[in-house]
Amino acid sequence: MKNFFLISVLLGLCSNLFGQDKFIEAINTANEGKINEAIKMLDELIAEDSKQARFYESKSICYLNGGNYLEALDVLTQAIELMPDTAYLYNAKGILNEQLRNFQNAITDFSIGITKAEDQKLKANMLSNLSGTLFKIRDFQSAYDKLIEALSLDPDNVDILNNLATCCDEVGKPDETLKYLERIIVIQDDYIPAYVNLGFKYQLMEDHKSALKYLDKAVELGPTEALCYSNRSFSRYKLGDLKGGMEDINKSIKLKSSNSYAYKIRALIYIEEGEQAKACDDLNTALKKGYTNQYGEEVNELRKTTCVGDGIEAGAEMVSKDSILLGYVFYLLDDENLTFNKLNAEVKKINPALNSFKTFESLAESQEPGVLLTVIDNARKDFPAPDLEYLKYFGKSLSEEEKKKMQSSNTCVILDFYFAKANINKALKDANKLINDLVQNREAVVYDPQTRESFSKNHWKDTKLVRNNSINVANHISIHYYHDGELCRG
Repeated sequence: MKNFFLISVLLGLCSNLFGQDKFIEAINTANEGKINEAIKMLDELIAEDSKQARFYESKSICYLNGGNYLEALDVLTQAIELMPDTAYLYNAKGILNEQLRNFQNAITDFSIGITKAEDQKLKANMLSNLSGTLFKIRDFQSAYDKLIEALSLDPDNVDILNNLATCCDEVGKPDETLKYLERIIVIQDDYIPAYVNLGFKYQLMEDHKSALKYLDKAVELGPTEALCYSNRSFSRYKLGDLKGGMEDINKSIKLKSSNSYAYKIRALIYIEEGEQAKACDDLNTALKKGYTNQYGEEVNELRKTTCVGDGIEAGAEMVSKDSILLGYVFYLLDDENLTFNKLNAEVKKINPALNSFKTFESLAESQEPGVLLTVIDNARKDFPAPDLEYLKYFGKSLSEEEKKKMQSSNTCVILDFYFAKANINKALKDANKLINDLVQNREAVVYDPQTRESFSKNHWKDTKLVRNNSINVANHISIHYYHDGELCRG
């Protein structure tokens, strides 16, 4: 198990702590994977001295590494109530809220912590973390401004410089990017992210030979870093080295299978090699792993030209111009161990009454219209649920408890329905009924990627099912308006 505490750092931090020996023992116990035992030891320390912030922070990390995100958040909230002027507790809570995609809460936590920080480097670190959250909500100018302020407090901090370089292109300062990245290498010549970002910058400039120079160095320094290989793979592909590009991207996916961007790159190589079916499979995998939320619509656009027409050896009927692809997701809110085989057996049991879909585990194996079932057992990383701020507007049928449980849901099921346009009415009726039957006897929430809305299982049953061959059209219409010159989505 990977150690999640930096023991050498913590030893310095806790040198004056009450119960130092027992604290170190708790840390070592956690690093051995004995999470519950470590939490019990930390609780005993807290009972003896409730004003040691590090006890709470460490307990929160234990919960976090055990997959209990909400418990981790509660521990930090409790600690802040007891010690409201301890800056780094706000920093820890902000980081956790960002991981839970509670971006507005994270911004609040970092902002309060910054006002309480007396140590300049801690303040710089929190400004950098705040910038990262602002970047994720696409407030690029504010993110850039916070990083400039952070750099004034800690001018040789390579993480701040690296984040600043990333921001420059987004605020119309592309010429500054190389300056900051090259400065990092002068300060720390083995800092891998700088080489990766230099390579990426030259990729944006379509100078793939220069990009390879830096990406080769990144691979040399980080032979187990997935992003080094995926970035180098793209430049190799662009330079016509398909074999080298494929070797790199396969290494990257083996090291980090959750990276949606890597599947897009491999799809591009497959397209160049004429392997349309394999390319289509990878494009679908990229979508399932959250590509659109992270990077935009490029994969959807590629699917339109790759996953239709002649030349697709498998699944052609389902993704042809005469067929429709429709996807839904449901998130489990408890600890149910759901596998493809178990889900497939359920669908087959339900399916005789529906008589519309056959089930498949991958696009390449499917031969006719059906439902492609994907069980994601690491959803917090690979297919995270909408955050709490988003659910305020697009999860109105959910209880507050359901919204919170969605944030820590680690299992979700994606159902991709493929059917002929001519059968659209019956197919939609059967698809909605199948989803209803799958969620009614389990703790689950339904997510509709088309409308970006989430529904309780009871709301789905009451409003989405076709009864007596009729529906209330109002229950099937969603319109989103966006601010600052953005688009309307219907």
